[in-house]
Amino acid sequence: MKVQSHRHWTIALMLVCLVQVNGVNNTLVISTDPLDGQLVSVGILPFRDDSGMGLRPEMSQKLAQDFQQRLAGTFKDLLPRVISGAGDVAATSSLTVEQIAALGKQNGVRFVIRGGVLALTSEKAGQETKVSAQLYAEIISTDTASIVSTLRAEGTATQAGAVETLTAIDLTRDQFRSSATNRALTDAIAQLVESSHQALIAPTSTEGQASSVSTNVEDGLTSAQADAAKAAESDTELEQLIAQAEGILANGANVSTESINGVSKALETLKSTLAAKASLMEKGQDTAEIDQELVTRKETLQVTVAQVTAEVSAASETASGEVEQPSGEKKGLLTKIDEFSGQALSILQKIQEIRATVLGVAESAVGETDPNYEGMPIEEGVSEANGVVLDENGNPIDGANVSDQESGAETTTDSNGVYNLKGLVNGKLAKLLVTKGQMKMSAQADVWPGHPVILDFQYKPKFVKAKISGFGVLPSTVLLDSSKNPSAARGSLHGIVQDAQGRPIPRALVTLRGLGVTRTDSQGQYTFLGVPSGTHQLLVNQTGLKTKSVQVQVVAKKSNQARLQFAPADSLAKLSAKGSLILRQGGSTLRGTILDNDNHPIAGAKVSVVQQIWSAHVLTGPKGSFEIKNLKPGPYRMAVSRVGFESTNQGIVLPANGTEDRNLQLRKQSSSLVSGVLKNEMERRRTIRNNVQPTSRGEVKNSTTRITDSRSGHISGRVTDAESGKPVQSAIIAIEGQQQSRTDRQGNYELKNLAAGNYKIRVSVAGYSAETKSIKVREGNLSREDFALKTERRLTPQITEDANRPGIRISERSKISAAGVTGQVIDGRTRRPIAGAAISIPGRQGATTDAAGKFLIGNLTPGNYQIGVGKSGYSSEQRTIQVRPGETVNMSFTLTTRALPSIRLPRP
Repeated sequence: MKVQSHRHWTIALMLVCLVQVNGVNNTLVISTDPLDGQLVSVGILPFRDDSGMGLRPEMSQKLAQDFQQRLAGTFKDLLPRVISGAGDVAATSSLTVEQIAALGKQNGVRFVIRGGVLALTSEKAGQETKVSAQLYAEIISTDTASIVSTLRAEGTATQAGAVETLTAIDLTRDQFRSSATNRALTDAIAQLVESSHQALIAPTSTEGQASSVSTNVEDGLTSAQADAAKAAESDTELEQLIAQAEGILANGANVSTESINGVSKALETLKSTLAAKASLMEKGQDTAEIDQELVTRKETLQVTVAQVTAEVSAASETASGEVEQPSGEKKGLLTKIDEFSGQALSILQKIQEIRATVLGVAESAVGETDPNYEGMPIEEGVSEANGVVLDENGNPIDGANVSDQESGAETTTDSNGVYNLKGLVNGKLAKLLVTKGQMKMSAQADVWPGHPVILDFQYKPKFVKAKISGFGVLPSTVLLDSSKNPSAARGSLHGIVQDAQGRPIPRALVTLRGLGVTRTDSQGQYTFLGVPSGTHQLLVNQTGLKTKSVQVQVVAKKSNQARLQFAPADSLAKLSAKGSLILRQGGSTLRGTILDNDNHPIAGAKVSVVQQIWSAHVLTGPKGSFEIKNLKPGPYRMAVSRVGFESTNQGIVLPANGTEDRNLQLRKQSSSLVSGVLKNEMERRRTIRNNVQPTSRGEVKNSTTRITDSRSGHISGRVTDAESGKPVQSAIIAIEGQQQSRTDRQGNYELKNLAAGNYKIRVSVAGYSAETKSIKVREGNLSREDFALKTERRLTPQITEDANRPGIRISERSKISAAGVTGQVIDGRTRRPIAGAAISIPGRQGATTDAAGKFLIGNLTPGNYQIGVGKSGYSSEQRTIQVRPGETVNMSFTLTTRALPSIRLPRP
C-alpha cells in the first residue's frame, strides 16, 4: 500500500507521541514497501514531560511498555523495540534533531520516535471526576535528519471520587490499574497505536499534495498535462478557501470589524494577484514569480480566515439564539467580501479557460501539421463530476438536471441534492449546466484522470442576471442558521472522514440531515457550528464508496466530535471496460469529416466515443477526416471538440459489422479571450519556427537558439541552499515561454524533450533570490546544471539594539524610512526556522518568511497593529504591537504543528 499524501505522516506522529510517553528509547525502522514481507522496526526514545507537573520516570517507562506491547500484539508487520544506550529522559530531551538522527543511524533504523506528555488534567463531572491525558509525538527521519510529522492524541476516563496526583501514584497497586488516570492514558495509547500503524506502513511524499494527482504520470499524461492536473487540484483548494472566507462570516454579527476587514483585504489582494496571473497567461508570458506571490496571498487569506473561524466558533457555543444585526460598517465590508469572492472565482474560471486553450493548441498540433498523419485511436477511462445542488436557504434540491455541455453526459440529483455525473472526456473543460424549472446555474472545471471534478451549486436568485449563481466547492466549516429555532441550545460538531486504511479523505461531502452541508478540507476535517443540541443523522458521500450514515449526539455549549471511517466492504464494485470498445477484429467502423461553418476541413479536432466508463478518441487529419475501426457495436455518445471552436455531441448507435458515417460542422467560438490567447500562442510558436534558419553546415540557428538536430535532449540538476547546502524543494525551474518543472524533496529537477540549442533557465522560490543561467542542450544528450540559491537579504536587515527602549530594535534602513516590523518565525518543537509563513497586518501589505524564518514589513505609520502569523499545517498566532516613529519592532513567533484532533464517535 503506497500512499502519496503528507497527511498520513501526521498520523504516524501520533504513534511517536505514545511511544515516548512511556519514557523508553524505541527506534522505528520502516520498509519502503510494507508489502515486501519485511518487518517494520519501531524504536522509541524516552518520553518527555512538557506538562510541567513533574512526570516520574517510572510513569514514562510504563507508558512506553504498554505502547510497545500493544503495538507488537496487534500488528504482526511491526517490530517495536527499545534503542539500547539512549540514556535517561534528561539526556535525550536535550538532543537536537540531527543528534537523534545520528543515534538512529547507529542503531540501524530509518525513523526515531520522540514524544511527550502535554497535560494530565482532572475536573468534576457531576458525582465523578473526569481525567484527560494529552500526548504528542514526533517522527524523525534518519535519512533527512528532519521531523517528518507531529501529532497529538487525547484520552479520557471518569471515576468516583478524587484522583491521585502524579507524585502520589503507585504503579504497583491494583487501585492504579482501575483508576481513571490509567484508563485515560490507555485510551490515548490505543488511538496512537492504531493510527500510527496506518502511517508507518503507508509513508507519504510531497507535503500538501493530494494523492489523486500523483497518478497522472501513470495515466499517461505529458508533463504539461500533469502540471495542469496539479493546477486543477490547487484551484479546487483555493475555491474551497474562498468559499470558507465568504461563508463563515454569515451575517458577521459575532465577528469583530477588524477581523472582517482583514478578510476583505486578503480577498482583495488575492483577487488582484489572480488577475495579474490571468493577464500574464493571456499574453503567453511566464508566471513563475506571480505563482510565488499567489502562494503568499493564499496563506495570508488562510490566516485571516482561521482567525474569523475561531471567533465564530467561540461565539456559536455561547450565543443566546437571538440574531444580532451587524453595523453599517460591517454590512459594507460583508458586501465587499461577497464581491471579491465572486470576482476571484470568475478569474479562476478565466485562468482555467486560458490553460485549456494553450493545452488544446498543443493537442491539435499533431493532426494539423503532419501531412502524413493517420489517426490511431486511443482508449482511456472517462472521468466524473460530483457535487450537491442547494436552494437559497441551503436545502437540497431533488430532481435537478445536471449536464455537461462538452460531452453530453447528464444525470439528476437525488433526494439529498447530490449528483454523480459520469462519462466526462479527459483533457477538457467540463461545462456543467444545472436546471430545474426556472432555476439555471452553470460552472466549469478541468477534467483530468485521477482528479474527480467537484462542483457544488447554491441557487441565489439575485445573481441570475450574472449567469453565475453560487458555485464552487463548499467550505469545510459551516455556521448553521439559528433563525429557524432561535431558542435552541447549541454546540459544535467537529470530525474527520477517513478511508478504510485510515487515510483522511479530502472534499468528502458531509450532510447534517435537515441542518446543513459541508465538505472536508485537504486533511479530511469538517466542522458544523451552532448545531442544536440533541441527536442528529450524519451522512457522508464519497466517490466509489457507499453512503455512510451515523447518529451523532450534540451537547449544548460543547465541542462534540464524530469520526467517520469507511470499511473495506463500503467500496462499490467497479465496472471493468478496458479494451472492450475496440475489438481485435471485426466490429463496426465510425468515420467522417469535421468542417467549419465555411465547409473548410478542421484538422486536429478530437473525436471521442464514450460507452459506460471507457472511451476511445482520435484526431482528425489535415483534411479533417477521421476513422475508428473495430468498435464494439452498440450505443455511444460521440463528442467532438477543437480549440477555438464550440464543441458538439450527439448519440449514435453503431451497427454490427457495419460503417457509420458522421460529418459534423463546428462553429467558431465567439470568446474574445480564447481568440486572444490563440493568437498569442500561435504567434509564439510561429516565431520559434521562423527564427530557426539553415546554415551552410546544414545546421539551424537564430540569435537565441541553435538547434543541431530534431532529436530531443534533457536537462536535470539539483537546487540547494547556498549557505547550508540542503536541498530546496518546490523551487520552480522555468524556460521562458516553454515548459517548467518543480524540484522534489531532494531538490532534484528534470526538463524533458527539449530541442538541441541554448536555453535560459530561471530558478525561483519564496525566500530566495531568483537565479538565471544559460544552458546548452546537445542533441539526444542529458545536460546537468545545479543551482545554489541565496537567501533574500532584503528580508533580514541589520538590527541594532536601542538601549533606551528595551525590546525595541532599530534597523539601519529604518533610520531613514518609516517604521516597520521585523522578526523570525520558528517551529515550537524543533526550534528551526519556518520558511514560507504568512505575516499579515489587516489593511496592510503582508510578507512571507525567508529560508531563515525571517520577515520584514516596512513603511508603517506609527500606531498600534495586530499581526497575524500562520502557515498551512501549523497553528496561527495573533499579537498587538505598538510601532513608534522611525523604529522597527523586532518580534519572535513560535508556531506548533497543527495535528489531527483525537476524535471518537459518541458512545450510545
